[in-house]
This record gives sequence, structure tokens and C-alpha cells, in this order.
Amino acid sequence: MKIPNGPLLKFGVADPQVALLRTRLDVPEGQNPELYDEDVLAAVKKFQVEHHTAADGVVGSGTRRLLNQPHLRHMGSPAQIKAILLNMERWRWLPHDQGSFYVTVNIPEFTLRVVSDDETIHSTRVVVGKPNTQTPVFSNEMQTVVFGPFWNVPNSIKTGEIRPYVRQTGGGWFSGGSGWNTSVFQRHNLRIKYGGREVDPGSLDWNRIDIRSLHLYQPPGPGNVLGNVKFVFPNKHDVYMHDTPQKHLFAKQVRAESHGCMRVQNPGEFAAVILKHDQNWSHARVMSAMDTGYDQHVGLHRKVPVYITYFTLRVNDDGSITTFQDLYGHDRRMAAALFDGRSVFSTPADDELLTQSISQPPTSRRRSDPISDAVSSF
Repeated sequence: MKIPNGPLLKFGVADPQVALLRTRLDVPEGQNPELYDEDVLAAVKKFQVEHHTAADGVVGSGTRRLLNQPHLRHMGSPAQIKAILLNMERWRWLPHDQGSFYVTVNIPEFTLRVVSDDETIHSTRVVVGKPNTQTPVFSNEMQTVVFGPFWNVPNSIKTGEIRPYVRQTGGGWFSGGSGWNTSVFQRHNLRIKYGGREVDPGSLDWNRIDIRSLHLYQPPGPGNVLGNVKFVFPNKHDVYMHDTPQKHLFAKQVRAESHGCMRVQNPGEFAAVILKHDQNWSHARVMSAMDTGYDQHVGLHRKVPVYITYFTLRVNDDGSITTFQDLYGHDRRMAAALFDGRSVFSTPADDELLTQSISQPPTSRRRSDPISDAVSSF
């Protein structure tokens, strides 16, 4: 319902447009639908207050514009204007030409999109890093899709979430006791290699050995924390996208549950889109690889740009605006840099296009089930 250009509408005026105004603001018709009465006046003032304009009860060109253009609604407060400016700054960090085919993940939105010729051709939910193990903001190029991947355990999880569960039993190694409880390895199908050969965790003297010197890995198969496929775009953060056996997490509204990598809700469909574009793989071929692949590396003929972004506001197709939670507090730090005059904010100069120049808080790790809650990164 639009209110066309016309005379000022104010209390006491009778005009056919008042009837339209009643419909637009859900005001009952009353005895004379065309009369601007007290009910219409109250509804107009309420609308003006909600849209941060002078609540004078007069419908002129400004109020008409707000009534008729949804994308202008709710954008008048200083906080909302700052949010727009912050996200415009983030757009400035992106290259002018992102490519004709690319992948983007928006962290606060928990959403992955594949874009081809400026149209989104695939989207799916993702799980991102917890606030204390954040998914970084950066860009790089996808080079490989791996079906049936191994999971190589990073040092941070070795020391923080596995070693504490390796406990001495009985009298211990040197006093003739029963040795060490290493059930964490069996429970999660973790293997150990030392000096290039596989070793039994129970044969090691855990008082002496540094777990970081061991190669801990989980072979492909049911229960592997990376699921059936991972998507590799080499980067200094050592993060990537992958499948997961923890499908229940995708039902959550706030999906910040990982150690930094991005878990993909529909990884088979995502792989099918990528490999159809790159090598004309059929959907059936991708599904077969998902089911039977064992460390099967498929190198992409054309590298695919990947942008890991942090937009807390997006403009929808109808011009309306959707906002998202400032999950990691980046908006707060950016606002201090841009608006409070305490520091100068410039385009990041990192060789990876989107690396945040905002300092991030030190991370701390909450102990949890060592593997069930773990993914492959930080």
C-alpha cells in the first residue's frame, strides 16, 4: 500500500488519501474513512517515533517516503547508521572484482554461499568458531576437494584436549604399576605415528614424551570429525571447510561451536556445485565419492576464490535490511577505531585480502570432550 504524492495530511483534514493512510497504518475506518481524526493522528505519530523522525503528526513528503519505501525504515538512529558505515568499510576491503565464480562465508550469519555471475546459486548453513576459538576473516583460493579425509590433530588440541585425558594408573611406569589409561585414543579411533611408524599409545612413557612430537591422526571412516569431505584453500590460519558427523548443530540458531574451521551442513551438494563448475562432474559421481572416497584428493583445474567475511548487516533483495549478532565483538573494536578517534583505521595491507587489522582478544580454551567437540582447527 503506497501513499501517492499529494497535500499535507494533518489532524482535521478530509481527503481520499486519509483512507489509504488508515489502511497502511491499520487504523479502523471509523464513521468517515477520509477524515484525519485522533486515531489517525496517534498512528502517524507512533510511526514517526519508530522511524526516528519528528513526531508532528503531519504526513508530508518525508513521512510519505518512509511509508512507501521499506528500505528506508528503521535506519535513522545513530547506532544503526554506525552499523551501516562499519559494514560499508568491510565492503571496501573486498576486491572490486571478486571473480565470476566464488565462495563466501559470512561468519555472523552462519551461512555459506556460492556465487556465479553475481547470482547466488547455492547456499547452506555452516558452523563457525567459538568466540574463544574464532574463525578468522581472510580470503584465499580453494585448490582441492578431499573425499574421505584423514584428520591430522593440531598441537593445540593435542596439548589442551587430549593429553589431560592420558592418566597414569596403578603405581605408574617406574613402580611396576599398570601404566597409563590411554582409552581416549581407542574411544575416538586416534592413531599415533612416531618416527614414521605406528606405535601403541600404551607403550609410551607419557611422563617423558612431548605429545607435540607425535603425529596423531584419525583415519577416514565413520566418526571421523571431518566427515566425508573437506575443502582446502591453503592459508596461514590452517582452517578449511568440512563435513561433520554432528549434524544436530545445524538446527541451532547461533552456530558458533568449532575450533575455527567451518562445518558445512550440505557438503555433498556444495562439492557437487564446485566440481560441476570446475570439471563437469555429475551429481552421482560426487555422491559416489562421498560414500567411497578414501583420502581421494581432487585438484581443481581453476582455483576458486574464497572470502571469509564478517558482515553484521546485509541488504535484502527487496531493499530491507537484516542485522546479525556481533559474534566476536569486531563491530565494537571497529567502532572505536572509526568513530572514537583513538586510532587510525586503514585498509589491511596483508597479502591475504581480508585479514582483520583489528586486534583480537587473547584466546582461552574451555576443556570439553577431547574429540567429540573438536574439529580440525583452532
